[in-house]
Amino acid sequence: MLPQLDERRKMTKNLFVRNILNALFILLSIISMVGIAMTMSEPEIPMWCYALAIVAVIVKMVEAVMRMSENTRSPRKSRFDRTNREV
Repeated sequence: MLPQLDERRKMTKNLFVRNILNALFILLSIISMVGIAMTMSEPEIPMWCYALAIVAVIVKMVEAVMRMSENTRSPRKSRFDRTNREV
């Protein structure tokens, strides 16, 4: 197989995993916010809301690390990069 095809499949798999993690982050965040909003009038907000929010942030951090490691492996060429231009 061509190395470019393998790299493209790997990027597609990483993108799929990142999309799943983003969807999970959004879902956990919404559930946490709704839980906090529903119990705002009570004297004590249930701890599960805060724990769920922390889990959501951890999921987002994992996704961000995946994105950053993908960028460091194959850096994009900046359109402002003038190192290879002829003058």
